[in-house]
Amino acid sequence: MNVKILKMIIMISAVFVTVIGCGGGEKKPEQEAKVQTKQKSDQANKGGKATSNNAGGKMMTAHYLSEEIEGMEEVKHATVVTQNKNAYVAIEMNREKNVQMNEELKNRMVQRIRTIDPDIKNIYISTSAEFNNEMNGLAGNIERQTPAKEIGESFDELIKKTFPELKK
Repeated sequence: MNVKILKMIIMISAVFVTVIGCGGGEKKPEQEAKVQTKQKSDQANKGGKATSNNAGGKMMTAHYLSEEIEGMEEVKHATVVTQNKNAYVAIEMNREKNVQMNEELKNRMVQRIRTIDPDIKNIYISTSAEFNNEMNGLAGNIERQTPAKEIGESFDELIKKTFPELKK
């Protein structure tokens, strides 16, 4: 091989390594914050923790959907658990706003959920205090990764009791 070509290859390689190795430099604090925010956002978009219920499929806490619903002024707190393509939403209304759940409000919630997660096909919403308490406990169990066989049956019963029109 020609010496000139060899020297040129070495010089180009050295420049390439220098550019690649030093090009990124240290991240500024605001860049690091953006990276961390993106990572948290990516984790949230995956729906949080999950457990698998053999009878009904994987149950997941959907914090990204809860936060979207809680962004509505009428809502104080929301817990969302997804299973298959279903979202089960427990709502605690904002008493300071003195509003009641109605079809218009439900439709707005459904629209927000479908905008954020178009894979969700069925959305079931309840303002029942019992359903809210049970869903908060269920979400906690999912977060703690309680085995699905321990929570699956109680979840199915809760859904049947709260939404009797479903054939679960």
